Amino acid sequence: MIRLNEVNIGRHIEEIGKIGRIGNTSNSGFERLGWSDAESAAIDYISQKALEYGLKVSL
Repeated sequence: MIRLNEVNIGRHIEEIGKIGRIGNTSNSGFERLGWSDAESAAIDYISQKALEYGLKVSL
């Protein structure tokens, strides 16, 4: 079981915020095309976090 407290919640929000920064463009937008490096980076990030919590990842 994952236990959350104020410190953990803040850390998780910051970590999840990293996904939002993947694929930033110079005009304040986002570009995360399917099968792109940015999409792969987002999938890898979420997969790694899931594994760290002992979850099974299947793609």
